[in-house]
Parts: sequence; C-alpha cells; structure tokens
Amino acid sequence: MTFRPVAPAALAVALLAGVAVAQPCTPTWSNQPGQPGITTGYIAPILGYDDGSGEKVYVGGSFYNSTIGGAPGTSMLGRWDPNTSTWSAVGSPGLANGSTNGFLTSFEPFTVAGQPKLVVGGFYASAGGLPGTASLAMWNGAAWEDLGTGWQGNDRGSVWGMAVHNGLLYVGGGNVGGSTIGGVPYNGAASWDGQAWTNLGGGVTGSFSPFIAAMQLHDDGSGPKIYAAGRFSSAGGVAGTSSVARWDPATQQWESVGGGLFSTSSAFGMEALTVFEGELYVAGYLHGATGQPTANVFRWNGSSWVAVGQPTGGRITSIIGFNDGAGADLYIGGTATPNIGYFARLEAGQWVAVDGGVTGNSVTGSFPSVFGLSVVGDSLYVGGNFTAIGTVASTGGLARYEACQMTPSCAPDLTTTAIAGSPGYGVPNGVLNNDDFFYYLAQFAAGNAAVADLTTTAVPGTPGYGVPNGIINNDDFFYYLALFAQGC
Repeated sequence: MTFRPVAPAALAVALLAGVAVAQPCTPTWSNQPGQPGITTGYIAPILGYDDGSGEKVYVGGSFYNSTIGGAPGTSMLGRWDPNTSTWSAVGSPGLANGSTNGFLTSFEPFTVAGQPKLVVGGFYASAGGLPGTASLAMWNGAAWEDLGTGWQGNDRGSVWGMAVHNGLLYVGGGNVGGSTIGGVPYNGAASWDGQAWTNLGGGVTGSFSPFIAAMQLHDDGSGPKIYAAGRFSSAGGVAGTSSVARWDPATQQWESVGGGLFSTSSAFGMEALTVFEGELYVAGYLHGATGQPTANVFRWNGSSWVAVGQPTGGRITSIIGFNDGAGADLYIGGTATPNIGYFARLEAGQWVAVDGGVTGNSVTGSFPSVFGLSVVGDSLYVGGNFTAIGTVASTGGLARYEACQMTPSCAPDLTTTAIAGSPGYGVPNGVLNNDDFFYYLAQFAAGNAAVADLTTTAVPGTPGYGVPNGIINNDDFFYYLALFAQGC
C-alpha cells in the first residue's frame, strides 16, 4: 500500500460535486439489439451516433447480401433505435456491394464546413447510389455525400481505419483496385481537409498486400500524432515501422514507434488500436517486440513496447476499455481464439474469457468470432458471428453487455463520533456531519486503506473513478470531498 499525504493547502479547497460510490453488482447480458440480427457475414463496426434524430446504434459489417434485424435496405449497414427497439436503413438506397463482396469496416464523425457528418469506410460500390461514394461516403443525417475520392464501382481502394485531428480526416486502408484518391497517390494512407486529398508520406509498403487496418489519435507525451497499425513492413520508407507507425502532423513525416512490431507471419499484421488509461494498446496477430516475448497485444508506454497477457492464438480483431460498474478493464475480441472464448478481459495480467465467451455460428457453421467492440452509453456492444454469449442465446451476431447499475449509498457517512475509542467510533449512523469528515481525515493520515483508499482518479467520468487502486493520495481525498458535498 502506498501512502502519499495531501499538501496542507488542499484542506482549503472548496467541496466538489460528485456521485455516490458503487456497490458490488453484476453486469447483465442482452440479445437486444441482436434480434433477429444477421443471417450472413459478420458484424463490425459499431458506433453510438446522433445524426439529428437522437442517438442510434450504427452497425456495419459484411452482411452484403442480407439485412440486419430484418429491416429492408440494411445491407452492410443499419441503425438500431434503443428507444423503440427497431432497426432501420441509413438512407434509401443504402450501400451496394457491386460485383464483389462488400463490407463495412469503420465509422468516424467528422465536421465539414461546420456541419457534422458520419463518414463510413469499407469496401463497397456506392452509398445511396451516388457516384463517387465507393468505399468512402458521408451521411449528413438526411442523404449521402461523396468525399471527392473519384472511386467508382469496383474501381476503388479499401478503407479500414480512420481518425480525426485538427480539422483533417485521416484514412487508412489498401489500394486493391484504386491506386489514387482524389487524384493523388493512395498507397493506403491519406488525409482530407474537406476539399482536397493529401497522401501521407508515400503510404505503406510490404511484400504481401500491405494495408492499414486501424488508426488512432494519441499523445504519448511527444505531441498528438496519428498511430497506424496493419499489415505492412514500412510506412513512408522509415526504418522500424513494421506493423505499427505514427504520422506526425507537425513534421508531415512517418515515425518509428519503439522500432515497430514484428509479425510471426507475413500474411498477418496488427488490426486494432485503442487508448486505455492514457496509454496506447495495439492488437492483432502474434507479434514480437524488442526485448519482449511474443504476444497478440502490446502496450506503448511512451518509450517502449510491453507485451500484454499471454499469446491468444489466432487474430485479435478488436480491443477497448469498458467499466462494467465494478471498474475499468481492457476487453478484446478475436477469431480462431478458442482458448479465450473469442471474447476476453484482462485479469491479473492474463486474458480470461468473459462469462465463457461466445459460442455457435449459424452463419458459416464453423467457429464463432468477435470482430467489433464498442461502448455506447453504459453498455459494451459485442459484434461478430456467434449465436450465444454469456447468459443469452439467439444473438444474431450482436449482443449488449450492460454495466451493473450502481446502487447509491451514503458513502461519506463513516462514523457516529470522531472521538477515537468512544462508542460509535467508525460506525455509520445515517447522519452526515463534521464527525464523518474528521474521521476520514484521521483514517487518511493513518494510511488506513480500508477506509481511505477510494478511487484511482478524482476526475468524474474517467476510467478508475470510484475504483480503489491500492494508493492513498490526493485523488482519494478529493473524491471523499465530492461524496461529502453530495450528502446523503
């Protein structure tokens, strides 16, 4: 247990507004909105987005010759209204796959000329039948718009990941049938300012169909940069950029991130990125890093790569942080990963299947997979091709893991009296007053973790808020002030 006393000046800080501490509870599973779900392909990506008609859950995937939820016009893309529990199409018509298989890979909100849009990326022939919308289009809440890519029908590149920073939309993917984007070379990496496209330093290269699978804005202390993960041996020809690299908007150059990561197979790369508790995580196929054992997940701490958990086998396709009501944890989804149930959580440094993981696959009849993870409201949405997860069946490839509802209690009510040794000392009595405050101060000064260790952070809404972490410091003190200010 680490004890760090509060500076005396902190006692003069005004009381803050806060929320009650969480009590033990159990998250619940729901197969809504996964009824009836999909009958072909898989589900991913997933995003909570308000296009002007209230927040909906936007869901994409590879169900190009099918629908989701049985709603017409939802090939590859549909939206679910949590208020009415209904599915609907996004525009009419929606997405068309053309003469090849179509799929959706990514969503990214982006503002153009002051107007919010939802950019939809993947590999498809058109959106709303509009010319120039192959693989990349914008939904403005009423109609589809193009981004000036020049991609048409089957003459199109692919888009797998996107990010936004400083008024620019960053797009990552592969050439496939489109070697230019907006009249400039593509090579899997470009940016758009709402009018013109710019290639990012020559893009990515590799011996086996190179592409960028994911993009993530992150600042590791060296400034905000666009991190890219995928199947490539080099980004912009810069040494040490295999499988993961970063683009510096300030210098307009690709940079190595800790010497890169090294795939154990040239056919597979890294596939997912996320920021969790201030650090960057990358996941995918089994990789190595300088001075580290092979793993499917690595953490970038700002100076080096650290292997996270045991090798999972197969491919990790998605990674995200989620607070299920008992604290924030890191979750992963994958394919060909039966030893972790295809859906796992990091517990004590190991990947452990969550409630047994997912089972069944009514789409292909083979093993199940998880391809998409997204937090919307107080729930973690899990998408892929599976028929059961946790306590629910008939998922249709989509299920919702709802955080347990925190039961408010009078958390700051700690004692009947502040006089040590007196009857009622350390016994709550339903009355919140100065006795409770001074009792907490005494326990804090004594380093009594059972009473004083309350939280990881004092910033409401951030991971670790209300979750003890084994360290007694200013965060715990200010968190108690917030509880005390709330009252009972």
